[in-house]
Amino acid sequence: MAKYMKRFLFLLIFSAFCLATVRAQEADRNSMSNVDQSAEFPGGRKAMLKFFAENVVYPEEALKQDIQGCVRISATIDKDGSVKNVEVVESVHPLLDAEAVRVVKQMPKWNPELMDGKPMSVCQTIPVTFKIPNPVNFGVNEHTVNDLDSKPEFPGGIEASKKYIAENLIYPEEAKRQGIRGRVLVVTGIDRDGTVKVLGIEKSVHPLLDEEAKRVISSMPKWKPGIKDGKPMRLKTTIPVNFGVNEHTVNDLDSKPEFPGGIEASKKYIAENLIYPEEAKRQGIRGRVLVVTGIDRDGTVKVLGIEKSVHPLLDEEAKRVISSMPKWKPGIKDGKPMRLKTTIPVNFSVAEHSIDELDRKPEFPGGFDVCIKYLAVNVKYPKEAAKRKIQGRVIVDFVVNRDGSITDANVVKSVHYLLDEEALRVVKTMPKWNPGILDGKPVRVKYSLPINFKIPESLSAR
Repeated sequence: MAKYMKRFLFLLIFSAFCLATVRAQEADRNSMSNVDQSAEFPGGRKAMLKFFAENVVYPEEALKQDIQGCVRISATIDKDGSVKNVEVVESVHPLLDAEAVRVVKQMPKWNPELMDGKPMSVCQTIPVTFKIPNPVNFGVNEHTVNDLDSKPEFPGGIEASKKYIAENLIYPEEAKRQGIRGRVLVVTGIDRDGTVKVLGIEKSVHPLLDEEAKRVISSMPKWKPGIKDGKPMRLKTTIPVNFGVNEHTVNDLDSKPEFPGGIEASKKYIAENLIYPEEAKRQGIRGRVLVVTGIDRDGTVKVLGIEKSVHPLLDEEAKRVISSMPKWKPGIKDGKPMRLKTTIPVNFSVAEHSIDELDRKPEFPGGFDVCIKYLAVNVKYPKEAAKRKIQGRVIVDFVVNRDGSITDANVVKSVHYLLDEEALRVVKTMPKWNPGILDGKPVRVKYSLPINFKIPESLSAR
């Protein structure tokens, strides 16, 4: 019965959230276009919610680890209603991501979006929320330390726990600058399996220190649980976390922490490993994310949070690429390596340079005249467009990458969806260009290309 109730409550929460999100999404899309019929799950919203209720299975390991959150899935609803290109655009955890992808891929064909009576492919964002109801209750009906036959214990004992906190605690830079110090008392639950859960703050010093104290306690490995009458018991206790301004700022150090090869090498690493989320590119989302990063005494890089957010899609990718960095050379003070928190900027820009600042512009292989010839040979005038006397100039923006490949094609001046689709198709099939050059190096450049559609006599005569 308890298992049934857990599943029922999860599905109820999920259904309410999903319903609200889908409604908002449809309203937003309909306001921006002349859509005859929006893409819809067969049977409508209630049928979709029922589908999720019957098919989503909360991963057991995620339940054990208390992992929850909303996974956002991007999927293409094709012209025939099939669900394709399913991918995670906002991750929570690999366990939940995989389940969300699995269930969306199982969806039956949708009723496709219709524009001017014609089916259209459309990108749909589908939220899948995982929320564990009835969290563990560490309450007055549990045991105190004095009731137990043996107390809960950090692996290795009290001294090992102090050492763990000392080695993993990262003193917030702003708190050090302001001289904020003190002891934070963290209310902590030790579960029957030894899992550590932060329940709150009993004694606060400052929000900066409180949050870091909670972070380091929640990162602890499993404890040996308390025992009563031979059985493990759940217990609530308080763990002190001391902050004395004994850490260092960058300016205090004899040598600063450094990425292998220096600043330019770090910029190159980020540029080569950053993967711009497709959905963010489609929406034109760009900007600079500031990632709060800890450089440990052994040079290990740990992402601690986001100081300046742009959008969840960009924030998550920024955290991913920083956390993938190799070990740095740590900061040194008095001949000893020091732990330090710093902020690393990650820039997201659809195109790095404009045409005007280049030494040499990107070019179709063979030049402009060859490009015109390529278009003339490869553009296929849509028969339906010719029949309806639709013609005009479509302007397509795209990025010429450092290797000359064409990506991020997007119609910026539309005539009609029939011509727009053909213009995009022919641009995407282009061979690699000669890339733009700046300071002797190839760079990514945004380029605009007009494509003229004039009904040929062979079609207009029919």
